[in-house]
Amino acid sequence: MKVQPEKLAVALEAMRVMGIATREEPGCLHYRFYQDIEDENAIFVYERWTDGAALQAHMNTPHMAEYRKVVPDAVVGPSVVFRYEIESPS
Repeated sequence: MKVQPEKLAVALEAMRVMGIATREEPGCLHYRFYQDIEDENAIFVYERWTDGAALQAHMNTPHMAEYRKVVPDAVVGPSVVFRYEIESPS
């Protein structure tokens, strides 16, 4: 996602709080936000879940509701989402 420069600090704090809370959720294997070293306003999120049910439960958490109050207003344009389902890791 691309964040408006003037809203970057607020968005990063919301992401930090979101990451801490999310990593405590059942089924969360990995959840981190990454900032591009060439464009500090470009943010990537990488997440891994045990299954779709855990991901769906994550979407309905109070911390997701708080995150949605801040970050969508800070983002420029649509975010690009890639979702991969792996039946078994090699």
